[in-house]
Amino acid sequence: KMATINFIRLSSRGVNRLLMPQFVTGQLSQTSIAAANKRSLMLTPVQNKRLYGPDFAAPSAISHWKIERALAVSLIAVIPACIYLQSPITDYMLTCGVWLHAHWHTREVMTDYIHGETFPKIMGSIWYALSATAFFGLCYFNYNDIGLGKAIALLWTVNK
Repeated sequence: KMATINFIRLSSRGVNRLLMPQFVTGQLSQTSIAAANKRSLMLTPVQNKRLYGPDFAAPSAISHWKIERALAVSLIAVIPACIYLQSPITDYMLTCGVWLHAHWHTREVMTDYIHGETFPKIMGSIWYALSATAFFGLCYFNYNDIGLGKAIALLWTVNK
C-alpha cells in the first residue's frame, strides 16, 4: 500500500522535467532562445507560473472554498448528532448543512459541464428553483412531520 502511494506521489511530480522537452515546460535559457532566433524561429521566454488554482483565485473564492470544507467536516458531527439526539435544532442543522452542501457542489458540476451562452443561465435558474424547493420541502418535513433525525432512524429499523 505504501509503495502504491509513493508511486502515485512521484508520478505526479517532476515527470514533465524528465519526459518532456525543455521548450514545453517553459524553461528555455536566454542563450538557447537567441540561438533559435538566429535560425529564423521566433521564441519568447515563458513564465513558469500557475495561472489557476487557489493561489490566484479571488479572495471571495478562497473563503468560499474554506467555508465549503468547514461545512463538509461539520456534517461528520451533525449527522450522528441528528440521528441520536432527534431534536428540532439538530434536524434544522442537518437540513441546512445537507442542502448547502448539495446546492454548492451540484452548482459546481453544472458550471464545469454545461457550456454555452444561454443554456447555463437557463439551467442555473432551474437549479436555483429546484434547490429552493428542496430546502423548503425539508423545512416543511421538519416542521410538520417527525423530522430528519427520526426519519433516518426509522429507515434503519424498517427491516427489523
